[in-house]
Amino acid sequence: MSFEAIIRQYQLQPHEEGGYYSSPERSIYETLSQEGTCRRAWSTIFYLLTAESPINYMNANVSEIIHIYHSGLPVKYLLVNLNGELEHHMLGPDMSKGHTLKLVVPSGYWKSGVLQCSFEHEYGLISEVVVPSWAREDMTIITEKHISERFPSQSHLEQYLKSFCRPPFMSTNIPNILCAKTNFNKMSDTR
Repeated sequence: MSFEAIIRQYQLQPHEEGGYYSSPERSIYETLSQEGTCRRAWSTIFYLLTAESPINYMNANVSEIIHIYHSGLPVKYLLVNLNGELEHHMLGPDMSKGHTLKLVVPSGYWKSGVLQCSFEHEYGLISEVVVPSWAREDMTIITEKHISERFPSQSHLEQYLKSFCRPPFMSTNIPNILCAKTNFNKMSDTR
């Protein structure tokens, strides 16, 4: 199946973080968020990265997010934990290569995903389950300013992380056409 067929089948639309997503499905049950507001217990979307839009730009969420691999190419995730330490994870089908089928990103972690380019496939399809339910006000797109403020005396790390930021000029309605190879080749293969 081509990525165009997946976009049509699931009625995906461009995502401001890069890639494409489906309208969220939400739980019928409610719970309280960390802030004490009433929220649906969970929400889920399909999320698709393609060769034309290969980067899930650096972002953070108040809720936990569970990423589940479905098909296509693996996606390499860079996480920045609450202590500012980097973690690398490969979401994909081949456990012999260190891939995992599921990745839980805790509340407050910064995350970015990069599609692993190949000539065999042109996409990576996952689901994201957000607990409690996703809300726009809970998400932050990480900018170069956020990185400079958090890592002021670590210029090498600061420069590396900035390569995962959405370009400030990029429209949220137009898929990214940048090649991600220079970014993901720098990432370690360890999980």
